[in-house]
Amino acid sequence: AGSRFPNGSFGYIADPRALKRTINSQGNISQNYFDRITRVSARYRIGSLYGDTILTPDHVCNLAPGRSFEGESGFKLLSEKVSVSNQVKDSPRILCMMYTYRKMRDLARLQALTWGHECDGFLAFSTETIPELGILEILHAGEESYQNMWQKVRSIWAYVHDHYLNDFDYFHLGGDDLYLVVENMRRFLKKIDTENKEKQEALFLGSWAK
Repeated sequence: AGSRFPNGSFGYIADPRALKRTINSQGNISQNYFDRITRVSARYRIGSLYGDTILTPDHVCNLAPGRSFEGESGFKLLSEKVSVSNQVKDSPRILCMMYTYRKMRDLARLQALTWGHECDGFLAFSTETIPELGILEILHAGEESYQNMWQKVRSIWAYVHDHYLNDFDYFHLGGDDLYLVVENMRRFLKKIDTENKEKQEALFLGSWAK
């Protein structure tokens, strides 16, 4: 499995921690967080099927709960069914990954800037390379289509095995339309890690596609 540099040449090896550096370079992580995320976000916008809405504090802070993008059902889910874990000490190292493509750059960008940077490493396997956001073009057999997703996933796992196997303890892969509560995953994996410590077995967590 291989990847391309932004100029199209072969042999690119992405830095999974580049996203964290990009965000940290905008200032103190505890100050003006929304402004920092907005500055990074604006640099990488692209027209997509999801429109060209630019998020502002008005969208997020000045509307009543359930009246913004989340809707009533989304607010109910967030407020009644989802709780965020406290910080977990000495949690396993997690590389978070997604599969996407150029037309969905907005989704990949938003994933990176909301929860992606909370992971120890973040990579979005796409059809273009943007090093600052951890987005890289991954080469695979067959065409770039949803029906050929298996070949793309095969290349992703091969690429990760070749370059990052010993740098992280767990690897999470999903699409560009999910939201990951990283704090909760850290707590879950810490528990799994403790239970599996003596066995030292490789683990596959999730469900098989049928």
